[in-house]
Amino acid sequence: MTPLLNRHRYIGLALLVGAVTLLVVLVLVRKGAEQELPDSVSDLDDSLSKSSLSTDVADSDVTVPASPGADPEISCEELTESLFGTQLSSEQASAKMAADTAAFVEVLSASSTSEHLHIAAHFESDSSEKLQLIERALSINPWEPMLSCGAVQVCLDVTPALECPLREWGQRLVDVDSDNSEAWAMVAANEFSSGRTDVALEALKRASAASESNMYWTDYIGAIERSLAATTNDEFPTRAVTSMSRAPLPSYGHVLEMCRAAASLTDEWGATCIRYGRLLASQGRTEFGFAIGRAVERVVYEGLGDTDTVAFLKAKALIERKERVATGVEYSPAFDVLMLSTPEGFHSYLEAIRTKGEATALRESHR
Repeated sequence: MTPLLNRHRYIGLALLVGAVTLLVVLVLVRKGAEQELPDSVSDLDDSLSKSSLSTDVADSDVTVPASPGADPEISCEELTESLFGTQLSSEQASAKMAADTAAFVEVLSASSTSEHLHIAAHFESDSSEKLQLIERALSINPWEPMLSCGAVQVCLDVTPALECPLREWGQRLVDVDSDNSEAWAMVAANEFSSGRTDVALEALKRASAASESNMYWTDYIGAIERSLAATTNDEFPTRAVTSMSRAPLPSYGHVLEMCRAAASLTDEWGATCIRYGRLLASQGRTEFGFAIGRAVERVVYEGLGDTDTVAFLKAKALIERKERVATGVEYSPAFDVLMLSTPEGFHSYLEAIRTKGEATALRESHR
């Protein structure tokens, strides 16, 4: 089996970019029970000395092909032409992307639906326009969880250049999505960056004990596809690959920086970050969520300057990755044809990822 780390196919905007980038997020099944690490920062040295895991596993031990699932005999240009019957130079692609995106945003901006305005804000490059669009969306549907999360992200994007009610929107986010660890983690990081470390710690405690972890990634893919369907004449396969390539992956830089910096403050901070990381790895339902969860755990020890434990955790993550690859579902081009055949099948697959996880969604799709 090809050792793929990513299974959902991000195909770069075919008619816009001119070459298809195949980046498929492979959902892999975890093998067996996860090796446990201690619950506190101060206890981990003992487990490290007793561990049978080698800490000298090199990153080169795992080979990841540049274009997972792609035929090595077919170039990106040839694949683009075979799928969409067109080739564009890089200059033409850039110009077409800018023009088509501007037209898309213009049409969505005239809409009276919160989802269209939300997606317009995501695509809008001007900070002032972006903020106005998300404010209009919130005025229509102030209690929609994904929109509340998007509003907080817009605030982070436009500040400090523009004033934005970050704390108010953050509070609304946890009010409407209180069971979601990612809502609380976002609020924790924002509070920490503002110097309110006590408030941030309480928010992160809520994140580390939440009942679910939803990054809204598949929700964005679905919302972009629906917006394209409502405002363009693109055929469904083009809409699907466009939505996958343009949906925003969650940003965790602020969370990682918080846990790296806070680890040296108190043992409670370090232990809470570790609990949150483990929760995200187990509940995130995606390979991306698993990787971020392990990264959160690792940066705690980076913040403490504990290089031995950092090496141990890196080696552990590599071993877990190999186990997931070994038990993953074999790639089949027929799956992509099936997924892109109808909007109903496409959105059903996205819903299965959100509710059941990538591994289960992928297995069920191959039955």
